[in-house]
Amino acid sequence: MRHRRFGCSLQSIRSTALETYFPVPVACLLSALLVSAANGPAAAQIDAAEVSEATVLTLDVGEVSITANRAPTALSQVGSAVTVITREELEDQQVRRVADILRQVPGVSVSSSGPAGSLTQVRIRGAEARHTLVLIDGVRVNDPTAIGAVYDFGNLLAEDVERIEVVRGPQSALYPSDAIGGVINIITRRGAGAPLVTASLEGGSFGTVQGSSSVSGGTDLYDGRIGVTYFRTDGISAASQGSERDGYENLSVSGRAGLRPTDTLSFDLTGRYIDADRDIDDGFTGGFVDDSPAIQRTQEFSGRLSGHLDLMNGAWLHEAGVTLAGTDREIVRSTDPAVYSARSYGGDYQTSYLLETETLVDAAHRFTLAYEHVTEEGDFNPSGAPSVSETIHSDSFIGEYQVGLFDEVFLTASVRHDVNSDFPDATTWRLTGAYLHPDLGTRVHASVGTGVKNPTLNDLYVDFPSFFYFANPNLVQEESFGFDIGVDQPLLDDRLVLGATYFHNDVENLFIFQTDPNTFVSTIVNVPGVSTRQGAELAASFQATEDLMLQATYTFTQAEAADGSRIANVPRHEVSASASYSFLEGAATVTAGLVGEYDRYIASPNMPADGYTLVNLTGSYQVLDDVEVFARVENLLDEDYTLTPGFDQLGIGAFAGVRVRLGGD
Repeated sequence: MRHRRFGCSLQSIRSTALETYFPVPVACLLSALLVSAANGPAAAQIDAAEVSEATVLTLDVGEVSITANRAPTALSQVGSAVTVITREELEDQQVRRVADILRQVPGVSVSSSGPAGSLTQVRIRGAEARHTLVLIDGVRVNDPTAIGAVYDFGNLLAEDVERIEVVRGPQSALYPSDAIGGVINIITRRGAGAPLVTASLEGGSFGTVQGSSSVSGGTDLYDGRIGVTYFRTDGISAASQGSERDGYENLSVSGRAGLRPTDTLSFDLTGRYIDADRDIDDGFTGGFVDDSPAIQRTQEFSGRLSGHLDLMNGAWLHEAGVTLAGTDREIVRSTDPAVYSARSYGGDYQTSYLLETETLVDAAHRFTLAYEHVTEEGDFNPSGAPSVSETIHSDSFIGEYQVGLFDEVFLTASVRHDVNSDFPDATTWRLTGAYLHPDLGTRVHASVGTGVKNPTLNDLYVDFPSFFYFANPNLVQEESFGFDIGVDQPLLDDRLVLGATYFHNDVENLFIFQTDPNTFVSTIVNVPGVSTRQGAELAASFQATEDLMLQATYTFTQAEAADGSRIANVPRHEVSASASYSFLEGAATVTAGLVGEYDRYIASPNMPADGYTLVNLTGSYQVLDDVEVFARVENLLDEDYTLTPGFDQLGIGAFAGVRVRLGGD
């Protein structure tokens, strides 16, 4: 296949939803709209009249990244390491929680403090959980009231997710603070075609029930979708030495809407809301976590409204948008009750211009400029401490240059300057490159750049006297310098793809908890020296037959603090594998998946933990055109493992359900 220079290859568009409901030229346009709305300020729209001329960007929905650069870019032309998870993969593996599928991504590790619904954190390439920036439909959802502004994946269900992109390595030149390790962008589903109603219901082990429903549809002028999911489980005791079950309940609502009044003007609106209650064990007996009646109640919400305008036949693109995100957390029936409330809101504008220089040098150039403003507000009411209400804000200026040379070499340079209200300003940069061999299909990719992690409201201003912890208003930003280089090689007529990447990331001014041995008072401080995270990622995918798909990954990570000690919660070895087989003319599918972590430390300075291997088995059958039954077994080997000291994980569990579709095309 010839790689067009920033071009929309009509023959390569393989988005089932778009092809089903729209002619190919319109499919290309809607692909651009999906990309534009999903990526927030890093987005662009394509004029339908220009799509067939291949003048802007490749918009193959299955082969494009909307997160790796400020404008949608074909994956083959991206210099950064990117993994894309599609809706088809989520359905084949019957993924119910986003964190579960992230375990299969090279370089990503997941830890949680108990069963379903428990606090769940994600790390990329050995970086800290606070170094993972999380976007949902382009909106930053990291919680400013959490220590380190870590996003809790425990409440994020997968039912309304269309696509997940994981970009690994420092990305602070493109995005706000938190992107030292990388970025996870979660894109929700949108409507298309004739009105469609879906409903599903399942149940199984641990008193688990999940029900979901959605209504969707769309035309050339507009589209819309709203989905609702309810999940509950009785669970198990989160505390390893406890006996009381810790249940969990979650109601999630998400919606998307698009309006296209002209070929050059469009508007997009996204929104989501989560209301979750989890039983938590925060009691202590003999120095170990024990049962307690405590409950954490959480409400999360986020949304974005954006407008997109094309000028000069799609060569000059504009986008403006506003975003809002918030988290309210309340801990009740606890010896340390607390209430936290966070709000993050902002506005952004981006413009990009495409220029081709075929007469001087066979190249296409894209110049992008952007401005972003973000304000974060936090209200803290911890137990035994005065209430705190603080606000910080930042203004960011971003520039990016992309060039494609001779349909083989693709380079990107990005720079960002952040003007901060409560700590020093920061400038970050990133360079990437990709080379495509025209005959062998070999792809060589590399990236180098810097990252920054700002202190949070929690880090700077909030004390927890009952835990002998006090904030540090003198913290300065963590800074990183990282690079990676890799190669992808397709074989056997592209049915087999092998990939290997080496990565290295140095972090300075690392935040750590420091405790005075005399007073036992703790605080967060910056540690001098360099903390190094390095390793290798291997991946393989093989379309063995038309009906059988095999995939496998392996990651080696060495993460050390400045003093040479090992970083906790970073397994030295991670593996994943899956096999998906369709039969009965595609009516039935069976998928087996495996993830494993070995040579692990789960607490500093020296608490090793046994390695573990989790195996899941799923199956589905299309009984009628609009009725599907499905079943799965999680933790098939009934593995007993620990991710956080003192907390248990679920053993073997079986689940089954039915899904119904009404309407559509």
